[in-house]
Amino acid sequence: MENVLNLVIHHLIIDGTSFRQFMFNVQRFYQLLIESQPLPQWASPECYFINQQPENSLTQSELALAEQRAQDLIGHPCQLMLPHSSYKNEKVESKMLSLPETLIKSIQVLADKHNATRNIILQALFVGLLHRLSGQNDIFMLSPVSMRPISRGEEGGCWVNTVILGHHFTADLSWSNLFEQIILQRKCWKAAKHIPLANIINALRKQKKEHSLERFNLMFAETVALNDSYRFSDGVTVCENYEFIESSNDLQLLYCQAENGEIHLRLNIAPTINQDGLFNAFMVQYQTALETVLVNSDQRIIDLPLLTPAMIAKIDQRNATAVAWPDHTLAQQFYTHVLEQPDHIALIDDVTGQQWSYGQLHQIATHIANHLNAMFTDPRQMIVMLHIEPLAQLVIAILAVQYAGMIYYCIDRSAPEERKAVMKGVVQPDLLLVDQPQMFALALPQLEISLLLE
Repeated sequence: MENVLNLVIHHLIIDGTSFRQFMFNVQRFYQLLIESQPLPQWASPECYFINQQPENSLTQSELALAEQRAQDLIGHPCQLMLPHSSYKNEKVESKMLSLPETLIKSIQVLADKHNATRNIILQALFVGLLHRLSGQNDIFMLSPVSMRPISRGEEGGCWVNTVILGHHFTADLSWSNLFEQIILQRKCWKAAKHIPLANIINALRKQKKEHSLERFNLMFAETVALNDSYRFSDGVTVCENYEFIESSNDLQLLYCQAENGEIHLRLNIAPTINQDGLFNAFMVQYQTALETVLVNSDQRIIDLPLLTPAMIAKIDQRNATAVAWPDHTLAQQFYTHVLEQPDHIALIDDVTGQQWSYGQLHQIATHIANHLNAMFTDPRQMIVMLHIEPLAQLVIAILAVQYAGMIYYCIDRSAPEERKAVMKGVVQPDLLLVDQPQMFALALPQLEISLLLE
């Protein structure tokens, strides 16, 4: 018999550190119970959650910091400007990626080289990819920060505030430059990280009432328990998975260090921001970006290849439809059908519904070709510009020109006269074959195909 206990905890009452402590105690207490040992006392946690504070509870320096942080946001988009969810709460889709311990060591080496942290490297890859996929040069997102004092390390509750991180991209920005930018951003927010986000947003509304302040739709965070599991001594398995049942963000990248040393990443996507499948391959692209940066962090972000070798191979495979072109011409191929099946339908006018068999088309094309050949001493050196709109007539004209052994070039009838004049200079045609008399200054002999079809 299998029993399943599904435990759901609201994030308002527990953060990552508390969750780890909670799961440690679950494992510890469970072991004591199966050994019939008494359970120790567990002190009630002191719940702590940063919410908007009354302005009179903030000091003057804190109010000034809130106003400064708000000022930094004016004129910048709060959202990734893609088609996004119109509903605040929406069931999310998820994409997973696990990084092996060997790769994590390389990330740490890179972080040490740039006086950064692993968190900064992973964040840079996230926003760098978003910049490449969206083309947006300013990307702002939310990122939770721990407010837990070291002395409260074993207490429960949620000791978390949220800061707003901005990223500005230019054509020559490298990954190394982006690391430096994020480090500077985090330093700017460090002094204000204890001020609730709601107070900063409120200060922004006061400073810029006409500012179009929509909800932030991006989140990057380190968390705990992403698809992690372990077994108790009697075979019971505990599965930990920090998961949003509903989300007010359209796009979230969460990561955590697993018990086996791997880093697990999960991209949560609101379905309506991914209607065109833009983020379907995001985690594959993320790993490709990571491997690229580990090789050369001075590479410009704009030079990051979005297609992986596997994607390119798949595209090449799908496009491998080439066949050897036959030695004979289009006219010769058509004439083969004329001989084999002269009464079969070869062409249908989708406007008038008129139909022509292979035999009929052969007769018409031969008639026009003879007329063209009679116009020139050496027709095989002649270029005919086709200025014909009805598709059926255009097909007949192409076939006739091929029958005559001439060269043809099609020009769009709706093109501006200047464009037509330029193409005349490039192609240098000898004849203009039209579906109706044309009045433009191309100074070319004209032949009306409709007269030859009668």
